[in-house]
Amino acid sequence: MINNRLEIKNLAISFFSGFAGLFAYWFVIVIVEFPDIPFRFFIYGALVEEILKFSIILILVLLFKINPLSTIVLGVGYGFAEEISHFWYPDGDAGLIALWMHLIVGIVMTLLIVKAFKLKSKLYFALALLVPIALHGFYNSHLLYVIVYLMP
Repeated sequence: MINNRLEIKNLAISFFSGFAGLFAYWFVIVIVEFPDIPFRFFIYGALVEEILKFSIILILVLLFKINPLSTIVLGVGYGFAEEISHFWYPDGDAGLIALWMHLIVGIVMTLLIVKAFKLKSKLYFALALLVPIALHGFYNSHLLYVIVYLMP
């Protein structure tokens, strides 16, 4: 019973850490004031977001001793916060599938991090960051293509 409560607590902490991660992302974007450059959707979206989520997972696991598998919902929290933020934009349906992308990318990242901790492998830590960046970048690039070229 205590173990179940602890896991539920860890899952809740991970979810809300992901939710708060979006606000950290906005803070970074506002403070750094990234220029308008080519591939900005890949760099600002995929690269910055996934590095941020990766860092949050490592903080939760290493500092707060949360089971790495419990961080699987961090992507859901982040995606949920992003979904809410999309409704503030003028055409609020811009990212109705972002939650699913963050869920899938979060699962991939978490499973690779669990494997990295289990095997004590730097390669899996690198993959836990690089694979989600690539998946997220592909999603952002595809979404940009659809918005720019397929939607009149």
